[in-house]
Amino acid sequence: MGKLERYSASLMLLNGAIGLAVALGSAALQRMPAALLDAPPYASLLGVVSGLLALRGKLAGLLGGLLFYALQIPSYYSPRWHFNVRSGISVATVVELAHGVLVINVAALAGLLVTVWLLAARRAAARAR
Repeated sequence: MGKLERYSASLMLLNGAIGLAVALGSAALQRMPAALLDAPPYASLLGVVSGLLALRGKLAGLLGGLLFYALQIPSYYSPRWHFNVRSGISVATVVELAHGVLVINVAALAGLLVTVWLLAARRAAARAR
């Protein structure tokens, strides 16, 4: 496993762990386990598990990372509807639309692109063998 793959897996694990800590901390502050039902930390759990698998060099970790990052890239907010999946690290840009606001998580986009690159590099290395 190369440095970039190890770094990427560690960042994925950290991202998921921060999101999980925030979700659990928020529920503890509200003293309501029901707070976890309102915003379950599934994406954060996916990040933790995928990060651990990727640190072990497992392909499933990188594939889980694709889903982990892809879910976090777009968010949309309007008076009638909203979509938002967040984990720990978020650096976003906002696009104001006529009927709502689109938020693009640039950190998740970068994580997705690095994960795609790592998968492509693995595939190329496997073909070369």
